[in-house]
Amino acid sequence: WGSPGEVAAVGNLGTAAHLVVAPWTTKDSGTFNDLCDVWMADDARAFAVGLGGTILLYDGAWSASASGTAVNLADVFGFEDGTAVAVGEAGTILRYDGSAWSPMASVTSVNLFGVWGSAPDNIYAAGVGGTIVHYDGGAWSFETTATPENLSAVWGSSASDVWAVGDSGAIMRFDGATWALSPSGTTATLGDVWGSSASDIWAVGSAGTIRHYDGAAWSTVESGTESNLLGVWGKSACEVFAVGAAGTILRYGPDDESGVHTFVCHDHPQGAVAPPTYGLRLDDLLGEGQYTFSFDYTDGAESARVTLTHDEAAGTVRIAGRAYGGLLEGDEWSSEASGWIDFDFTYTDAVAVYDNCARDAGDDVYVTGASALNAGTFTLVGWGGDASFDFIDRADEHGCSFVFDNDWDSKGVGGIADDPNVWSAAGWLQPGTDGSRDWLFIARPVVTPRECAAPSRP
Repeated sequence: WGSPGEVAAVGNLGTAAHLVVAPWTTKDSGTFNDLCDVWMADDARAFAVGLGGTILLYDGAWSASASGTAVNLADVFGFEDGTAVAVGEAGTILRYDGSAWSPMASVTSVNLFGVWGSAPDNIYAAGVGGTIVHYDGGAWSFETTATPENLSAVWGSSASDVWAVGDSGAIMRFDGATWALSPSGTTATLGDVWGSSASDIWAVGSAGTIRHYDGAAWSTVESGTESNLLGVWGKSACEVFAVGAAGTILRYGPDDESGVHTFVCHDHPQGAVAPPTYGLRLDDLLGEGQYTFSFDYTDGAESARVTLTHDEAAGTVRIAGRAYGGLLEGDEWSSEASGWIDFDFTYTDAVAVYDNCARDAGDDVYVTGASALNAGTFTLVGWGGDASFDFIDRADEHGCSFVFDNDWDSKGVGGIADDPNVWSAAGWLQPGTDGSRDWLFIARPVVTPRECAAPSRP
């Protein structure tokens, strides 16, 4: 959480990280207890809560604030009048009156993980089993909710627009009268929710999941990490921070103008000789047959991950990562000829921004001619004798060897054509074969920059 002038993040062993100007720095919190949440009004007033009833007060430096409890506290939220509320295990709810913390009469004994309010007399707390309780200035009471899933966090843009997120991708919205499910499009565990307005809301969660709500529907935003994300907050619509496991801190904001753009790659809806889908095809790789490799495969322990990086100044496109696949037998991969494949391929020659292979002006990325300089290595991992293969690019009938396009015709499948954050890629490789050796994938940018508005109060 933060303010226009300072951002704070907390974590294990009392870690308190602060950002005033880059880089992030740590400040002594005075505790080694794990800290679970922080709320900040400005650079002179903030609270952090954590295990063992830990509550810290920040006024330029961190100091302990007596909580009167030893239970683990999960979340804290404050108000402009100087009061605050903290929640935690066994239905614990504490109120800060501006000078001291005291317990509130709770109506639940379940663990509470999130708290938010539009005002000191309109507060919501969320927790285990879809529990949401509401405070109206006089007493807490149960809300009728729409999910049995554990809820991790709650946030609202107003008293009539309140959101709660939790396990199995659960997202609920309160419209001032009732709670209803909002289709999230994910089954990931969602750990936090925040927005700059009713039409600009972020939810983050497990395995780097980030979902964004634009006022109509939730969509995917690539995080560029597999770390579990536990918190999200922003200064404004144009600058948002997400934090998570292993010290992960992500920033969503205006382009740094470096001209380096990174995308996470996924199987293309049209990339299917037969199920499963793929992003890379290398026929006759270890003998005759169709060999395909998925950019979205997971076995529960490891997941495929492929990125594309376009460096405008250097004039390069690099596709690198790990995929899974092998020889197709019917609609599945052969158990004897399949596994992971690592690859690193870079286009360094004839890379430019055009609208088509005819080199008309545009904003898409084309490699307008094949060259031995456009090359890469593909290595089988734990199968096929760990064989390694060198490939270069090959031009198509129009003279292009790679196309990375935001409005390419083949995007018009699977509902992706109208999504400006989905790009489509196709490229051709050699040495050739009677079969196909090519890329065919879609990609989403890790960061989608937008023009920055003036920062606002949290």
